[in-house]
Amino acid sequence: NDEDEKSDALIQIALDGMTVCPESASPLWKEFRSYILGTKDPVQRVTGLTVFIDAVRNTIQICKTRKTFDRLWKIRTQALTDRRTAIQQWQASLQDDLAHLADLVNKIGLDKAIADISADKYSLLCDQVDAFSTFAESAKTSGPSRIAEVANAVQGQLAKRLRGLEQQVDAEWKKDQDGEKIAPNLSKDEKYLGGKYQKLLDDLVALGSDTNQGAYAFWLNRTSKASHDTYGTIAQRVVECAERIKKLQSTRYNMWALRVIYQAGQSSLWYEVLAQLDTKFLHPSVYACYQTEHDRRLNEEKDPRIRQVAVVAILCKDKAPLRAF
Repeated sequence: NDEDEKSDALIQIALDGMTVCPESASPLWKEFRSYILGTKDPVQRVTGLTVFIDAVRNTIQICKTRKTFDRLWKIRTQALTDRRTAIQQWQASLQDDLAHLADLVNKIGLDKAIADISADKYSLLCDQVDAFSTFAESAKTSGPSRIAEVANAVQGQLAKRLRGLEQQVDAEWKKDQDGEKIAPNLSKDEKYLGGKYQKLLDDLVALGSDTNQGAYAFWLNRTSKASHDTYGTIAQRVVECAERIKKLQSTRYNMWALRVIYQAGQSSLWYEVLAQLDTKFLHPSVYACYQTEHDRRLNEEKDPRIRQVAVVAILCKDKAPLRAF
């Protein structure tokens, strides 16, 4: 924008002027200082002063008189003081914004917090955090302490979501252990086509995606080392929970399959009953039961037409998918 171009032009004029004539540093500094301290953008203010300080340092090395050296050294001291003040102002501004964001995240979560403060303001805040982090690293100074506060709040929200999913998985597994008969969710009228384990798995995938990209990843990379639920711990727990859900989902499918096989043994339309099962999801032990019942009933059918109907039904009927559990 125009302000950035003006700032860049003034910086370049100052740099060129001091390089050509170190004695002209005082009026150049006066004009540059008046402009840069009047800018509203803290990033621009700190960056401009940093570039000017580096230029003064280089100019000092080529000055030829003690008088010029003293003048340049005084300018350097003033510029360093101004930059220190600008950094403190930048930090203070960031601290207030970050404190507000951390409070919102703790209360309503990151997504709703972003909506509350507006996407544009949130994006600007992230740009400021990125810029200050980069500057702090190069200047060997510390960034605003509340960056870690927001990061830990975001991490805490993700850890809370993960604990909630883990508890739901435990509750579903208890149903299976207690022998609760859970049928597949095959209704096309449902808003969500899938069983409880599949819903948990999809929610877990969404959580895993949040930890690796977007707004969540931005803050997770800035969590404090002292935080209990570290980024790596959450990521590992997501992987472990996903593996557990897949195993339990398969177990529930097979427990249902056993009931279906038993029902087929009691039904005259046994082939319609068995045709629900997708054998690729069956555990070897369950598949053995399926095969035994299938062969027994098929061999008992003396009418070749019925045998054909049975085989066609088993081949062509829609199977219950694993995600139905």
